[in-house]
Amino acid sequence: MIANHQQFLVSLEQLQELELALASVKRDASSPIAFTIQATSVQKEICRIRREIDTYLGVADLPIFAAADEARLGNDSDQGREGGGQTLKARESTSD
Repeated sequence: MIANHQQFLVSLEQLQELELALASVKRDASSPIAFTIQATSVQKEICRIRREIDTYLGVADLPIFAAADEARLGNDSDQGREGGGQTLKARESTSD
């Protein structure tokens, strides 16, 4: 957990290093399957650090972040919402 500005700066550096590592994995992967296997653990760590940064900055609970998480994960936790569980493309095609 990030408790002060110095730890925040360290987390930003770690995030940058992990994103560069992910780019390297993408560039050097021998196949899409190899990329997925190698990138999964790096991406999990990137998400963990981003959550810590968002919590430290006080924005983790803002509605925009919940919507972004749903979009990134392909989830729609509020099934009562119009178009719940559908992609934007599917929603557009059904609205025609």
